[in-house]
Amino acid sequence: RGGLVLGKLVSQLGSVNGVLQEGCTASNATITTLQQATAASVRDQRRYVYECHSDGTMDDLAAFLIGAGDYHYWGFGGWYSPNGGFAGSWLPIFEKPLGKPLGPGAYNAGSHTWTRTFASGTRVTFNAQNNKGTITWAS
Repeated sequence: RGGLVLGKLVSQLGSVNGVLQEGCTASNATITTLQQATAASVRDQRRYVYECHSDGTMDDLAAFLIGAGDYHYWGFGGWYSPNGGFAGSWLPIFEKPLGKPLGPGAYNAGSHTWTRTFASGTRVTFNAQNNKGTITWAS
């Protein structure tokens, strides 16, 4: 059935089957937007693709990992490379173990902190007050 039609907003899901979010920053808004995209997929019983494009900081990646659902992808860097390659857009962390999430990101209002653990043992935290995240990779 048809190809991929992308929009810019989660609210467009249903009319489109994917969202390209440029400026996917380390923020509480990124986490909740990703969770809204997952909820829309469950509600509509459809696969929605969500591409979260950031500047490539570990804080950005932590926020993404807290909120990400099925068919959500994280990327960084420019769309064009003057030398014709994208080798600079590959990070060694892409080879680290992750596995499936053991549940959705959980928020502790008292500490303003999100946490999420993955099957590999990798644990991610994100502080929604200072927008700082940590990723403790499984060995």
